[in-house]
Amino acid sequence: MSDVPLGPNVGEWSVEALISGTLYVFLDLRKALVRGGNFQDVLLSGFAKKAVSGLPNSSKLLSKVLKSFDEPKGWIEKLFEVTNKRYLFLFIDEIGYLSTDMFKRFSDLYTKDQKGTNVFRLFFRILSAILSDPPIICVVAGRTESISKRIG
Repeated sequence: MSDVPLGPNVGEWSVEALISGTLYVFLDLRKALVRGGNFQDVLLSGFAKKAVSGLPNSSKLLSKVLKSFDEPKGWIEKLFEVTNKRYLFLFIDEIGYLSTDMFKRFSDLYTKDQKGTNVFRLFFRILSAILSDPPIICVVAGRTESISKRIG
């Protein structure tokens, strides 16, 4: 953090800069995704909508972020720019719902590969592709029994 002054309180200032420079986004998969098609695009759109929802001119800011989805790293850079943040903390909840009928309309989640169809493996593949930048922390949560018996 180059903008944190050196001195006896550098640790305290660093933590404060990290907290104030972080964008916090909570996404509940039961409620956030409403249409089918490409899951990656819908997931990115869900992140962006949640991130700008409390800001003034949120629809204008969302439009700017959505225009940058074609470029893999462009969406996160644009999101940081419009929110004036430097880090992203994502909390994705209820991934157990990925195996329900509600998510079968997403073609990229139900594509067969050489190991068959595993919606959770495909979810993490999509997630890792869009969250590969270092300023992102992602926590994924769900009911263990609904996930572990399908992964194994």
